Amino acid sequence: MIERTGLLASGVVVGWLAVSSVGAGRAATVDEAYAVVSLVGDELSIVTYQPSVGSVLDKNIRQALPMPDAHFDRLAGQVAVSTIRHATPDAAAQAIEVANGASFGDATALFATDGTLPALLTAVKPSLQRPDTHYLVVISKYRSDAHLRTDNGAIGSGKLTGLGFYIDAVKRMKSTNTGERGRGFVAPFAYVMVSLVDLRTGEVVGSKQEVESATRANVGPQSTLDPWEAMTAERKVQLLDRLLAQAVRRSVAQLVSPLGSQPVQQPATPIGAKDAPST
Repeated sequence: MIERTGLLASGVVVGWLAVSSVGAGRAATVDEAYAVVSLVGDELSIVTYQPSVGSVLDKNIRQALPMPDAHFDRLAGQVAVSTIRHATPDAAAQAIEVANGASFGDATALFATDGTLPALLTAVKPSLQRPDTHYLVVISKYRSDAHLRTDNGAIGSGKLTGLGFYIDAVKRMKSTNTGERGRGFVAPFAYVMVSLVDLRTGEVVGSKQEVESATRANVGPQSTLDPWEAMTAERKVQLLDRLLAQAVRRSVAQLVSPLGSQPVQQPATPIGAKDAPST
């Protein structure tokens, strides 16, 4: 198995890398207090496509790449807090970091009948700036089918979870912008669930499942390279940052905006010519 290293960017992250919908909105009230905790940034999932002729089994190779710092969780928390303040200007909001966030598991483990949500609520309470904090926004890993966007639809196979990259070194690709052809692609993805939990009752008020991706075709002068190596560490981090921010911003706006209002809208950032392939 090819070892995939060199993936993040943001101070410690980039340098480290280079070398190695369910639920509805709810009405907000004046002086409401929110806290945010993100559990998605402890590692990246590197999924390498493996052909499986005549089989429906997911044979893709998976590698978990631990992160050297909390860059992605901090980003998710900052975006959520900013979105809450934008959607409900009178509300107070804070981001909380918890130790061993990975121990709470993904969305399935958190919200199962006998899941880890009670333990998470216990872990965050000592860090609450306001004892009357009403709601906790939980950003967790979501598992679903690979659905990697292209200009002509979506590609990919198997299951994806949380943050990471899907790599296919064999599929023939063509850029819709330049007409250049090549083989293979790499696709950063953000599969997250954003949930609003009532801290007074421990009940989940609402949840939104988000699946974001951006596919970069391995075309042009660098098309002879491994698709993974054709993208710089800085670019990988930039794309993951953008996808995660989009997913969190959209979900949080919908969950905390007053009923009847529109979610906060942010302009999309163009992916770029060689990042918008067709199959």
